[in-house]
Amino acid sequence: MIQHSKTGQSYYLDEPLDAQHGDRERPPTKFSFREHGDYRIDVRGSVVHCFLDAGFNYEGIVSFCQSLIKAINRLTHWVMFIHTSESTMATPEAVEYSQTQISKLTTYGCGGIAFLTSNTITRYLASKLSELATMPFLASDSLETLAQFCCDRLFGTNSDSTLVSL
Repeated sequence: MIQHSKTGQSYYLDEPLDAQHGDRERPPTKFSFREHGDYRIDVRGSVVHCFLDAGFNYEGIVSFCQSLIKAINRLTHWVMFIHTSESTMATPEAVEYSQTQISKLTTYGCGGIAFLTSNTITRYLASKLSELATMPFLASDSLETLAQFCCDRLFGTNSDSTLVSL
């Protein structure tokens, strides 16, 4: 059974959307998918580098978030540096889940997020994530600009950007 997002009316997957169902009950159909999306998390000092590649579905982004929490377990003040590739993308469900999780990162000590964009899709993803970010967030296609942003978040404004290992 699915529910129409605007009308709230419930429909069964094997019947037309305009069918009337009355009080008939049927258990909802559950779908589970194999996780999609490749990632690597590399902690270098106080900078958590997240390398994202390929298309992420909901299950893939949940796996990434769980791995991120494990990686930052011992950090108290850190910044997240997201590196994307030309093939990085995400399903709407993955984006929505990411938005809910990104707002929680400050409770884990995150002082900012640097998002390296590589194309129109990654710029869109960055804009969606920044909507709910509760910490400074910068998206750019410039490594130098993002390195300076990370230094400023960790060591104060106008810090030497060579302090951040890219």
